[in-house]
Amino acid sequence: MTDFQAPPPPPSNGFVPPQPMPEQQAEPVDTSVPPVAPAPVEEEHPEETVDNGNNAAINKFVAQKEMLKERFNALPSGKRNIIVAAGIFVVGLLMGAILFGGSSDEPVVQAPRGLQGVVLNPDIKENEQLKRCGQVDPSSPCVLYIMNSYTYDKMAKDFFETAVAVTRRKDLVIQMDNVRYAQMRIPPGYFAQIKIPAYK
Repeated sequence: MTDFQAPPPPPSNGFVPPQPMPEQQAEPVDTSVPPVAPAPVEEEHPEETVDNGNNAAINKFVAQKEMLKERFNALPSGKRNIIVAAGIFVVGLLMGAILFGGSSDEPVVQAPRGLQGVVLNPDIKENEQLKRCGQVDPSSPCVLYIMNSYTYDKMAKDFFETAVAVTRRKDLVIQMDNVRYAQMRIPPGYFAQIKIPAYK
């Protein structure tokens, strides 16, 4: 590098003497190794990086496929036939399971029929086929279900008054047809099964 010196201050009368020019020293140049220009930097594109990753995965898959194919071809023909038959058998089983659904080991539980939570009436005989009130003619005998909506037990006879109001039968007639049932307890949330005689 060249050293520069500051010029001396000018004299007071305004005259500036000429200054000698400093000599420039030449820098030694090394000619043994030619200078190398830097390589241009290429911008990376994320799309190309993803494609390279996909290409590598595809190439690996193809290589594995070719290796398996070579191993398969190296087997004796008898073993190759057994492998092919086993593959066809497995595919057939899978297709059969998909198409026909297979069988279920769990037994099918049918939904219970009829009303749940009923305190059965012993005064209704087994051979009596009484339908629910409302499904038959108003003068026909039927069975009336009344739920105990209280939080404590009630006796079945406590529901006879409601049965009289709903069916318009006389209280005495309902009591006569439900003699044993009148003394049974109906828990909260359960239904009383009251036998309603035919209207006379």
